[in-house]
Amino acid sequence: MVRTSEVLPFLQDGAMEARKKVLYDDIAFWTNKLQADTGNFVFALELAGLQLSVFHLTGEIGSLHQADSLMIQSARALNFTDPEMLQSLSQLSITRHQFAQAHVFNEAAKKKSASPFIYSLIRFDTEMELGRYAKAEESLHKIADEQSFHYMIRKAKQKDHQGDLEGAIALMETAFEKIAASGNASLYCWTLSNLGDMYGHAGRIGESYNAYISVLKKDPTYLYALKGIAWIAYSHDRDPVLARRITDFIMLHNTSPDYHLFQAELAEFTGEQESAKRSRNSFMDEVAQPAYGDMYNKYLIELYCEDPGQIDKALILAEKEVRSRPTPETFSWLAWVQYKKGNYQVAARLFQNHVLGMTSEPEPLLKGFYILKKAGKSSGAIALKKEAVNAEFELGPLAMKELREGKD
Repeated sequence: MVRTSEVLPFLQDGAMEARKKVLYDDIAFWTNKLQADTGNFVFALELAGLQLSVFHLTGEIGSLHQADSLMIQSARALNFTDPEMLQSLSQLSITRHQFAQAHVFNEAAKKKSASPFIYSLIRFDTEMELGRYAKAEESLHKIADEQSFHYMIRKAKQKDHQGDLEGAIALMETAFEKIAASGNASLYCWTLSNLGDMYGHAGRIGESYNAYISVLKKDPTYLYALKGIAWIAYSHDRDPVLARRITDFIMLHNTSPDYHLFQAELAEFTGEQESAKRSRNSFMDEVAQPAYGDMYNKYLIELYCEDPGQIDKALILAEKEVRSRPTPETFSWLAWVQYKKGNYQVAARLFQNHVLGMTSEPEPLLKGFYILKKAGKSSGAIALKKEAVNAEFELGPLAMKELREGKD
């Protein structure tokens, strides 16, 4: 599937280095201007946007925090009365996984006469993240233009959440058609890479691969598309060597901690247990930095669950996540912790009451299989196992190997 000769040209440093140089040169320019006029919020906003671009390109968490600090500084200069700034802070809070704070900023923007259209879009985003799906639906209904790009991508997200993947894909394809001729390279790449993800989830692996390649042809620095290709190399082609080669390149230019976990999975798949352990430890060391906040709690819960000495940490984090955003996914994490603690009936009740029938995501359903099986609910477990097997590409070879071997 993955054509090495087609991918290798994108594993070159030139485009990334050129992009970073432009960004850092612009940052130096606006930093100098801001230092000469420290109260100029326009300069601060320019600098915030550039720092956010650095974060999206390189994963440097410090840049995300600098962007947030500069936006707060700008909003404060206007006494938090500018609705567009408040909505920018809301969107930045979503990036930082501070969903409740994002909702607060958006509501504050509404009180300052924010655009009803933008308000409804962001409200949908925050309500979905917080697990308030009925309110998210209300926000969609308030968007008059159902043919707009921004409406379509959110409606697609809702359909995907509801288990209508084909409907979600159809909407995203229409949204992509709208944006493809617009000249907006950023939205082009974002939309097509998301389509690549959806095609993969639907088992349309060739279309997924072609989508990622098209993104890279548009923007060779769009590392998310390379990550998607690395997953295809691993999960579909069973080629961990190429997957690792691609991921090694990405990690030269992007510091996002989750790449360590992908490297750990590749190492474990090939039987390199010590290498897998080192990669997991590298992840843990990275996300221990306070700057990451709650961004990687999902993965921390998973890792803590594998260590009896740290499982209480997993419980604390899972309960915190459920309190802040009670979604089927967060409840699946809490159920998994209880399962790992040996509280099988508690885990089963949590799963049946808050996850089962409320999400079609493979990871929670795979957890549900193990939970229901151990709790003696074999009929429900068998149904979930079938769903997990159907999501083999998305879950990956290692998860499937463990499933077929009956590993708990």
